[in-house]
Amino acid sequence: MSHSPSESKLPEPPRQQLRLPHLDGARVLVALWIVCHHMAPRDDPESVLDPLTERVDVGVEFFTLLSGFLTHLTYSGEDLLSTAGSLVHFWARRAGRAVAVAQLAMLAAAALDGLAGIPVLSWRLLGCLCFARPWFSPAPDCPNMPVWYLAALLPSWMLYPFVLQPVLCAAAHWRPWRLGLLLLAAWAAAIGPQLAVIAWNGGWMSWNQVVRTWFWPPAQLADFALGATAAAVRLRWPPPPASGPAGDAAVAALLLACLLAPPAAEPPPDFQQWRSVLARLEL
Repeated sequence: MSHSPSESKLPEPPRQQLRLPHLDGARVLVALWIVCHHMAPRDDPESVLDPLTERVDVGVEFFTLLSGFLTHLTYSGEDLLSTAGSLVHFWARRAGRAVAVAQLAMLAAAALDGLAGIPVLSWRLLGCLCFARPWFSPAPDCPNMPVWYLAALLPSWMLYPFVLQPVLCAAAHWRPWRLGLLLLAAWAAAIGPQLAVIAWNGGWMSWNQVVRTWFWPPAQLADFALGATAAAVRLRWPPPPASGPAGDAAVAALLLACLLAPPAAEPPPDFQQWRSVLARLEL
């Protein structure tokens, strides 16, 4: 049975229903997790929380999934391609403030470098301000190091109205097993390449492999898509009102697993070298 364009979109959820308190709480916890990773001292003796702070990539991944989830949950019912104005308005709402704050932070960091006698004006700084450098040199070495993450999310936000929204709105009318397969495919695309490389290497990825599967902006597209697909499932089968505690329990289990899981073996030398470089950049 075919559907007209108007039928292929789900009605927009009421705005008051888009506020999910358990996700707000989870964001606070995971944000603190990331801040502790960047700010906690790394001197001996080791802390019992070291396994948690060293596995901060899990927290970063959480925010990528959450961005995809909330983007589709919020905009699934809007025709973002109806006019150029609606498309620009979506991009401005998704990325405008984040881009402005990141650019101001980079300029402030560059100004501090200038006060310390470090050359400021360079192609590197220009590439960072335009969020172009991570495409050609995907390492977290811009002023205000965490800016790499915003550069990695921008392609997902830019492409959502053209790719993910049409696909997921059409998938809303699929049979459950087909939507489940789409969710499984998104998960496989998000984690499959890393798992394959880790298995091939016998437990670790080289730093260059990490750069290509993590810091390079296209590497985050599948993770964002996984979060958006989860939102499509949620819109198709809304959870009961009391499902918030289950979400809280899932986040708590995630934190506990990252804290208690046995530590991995020592990484390869090039990875250890970049860890020391990153530690200096974070200072």
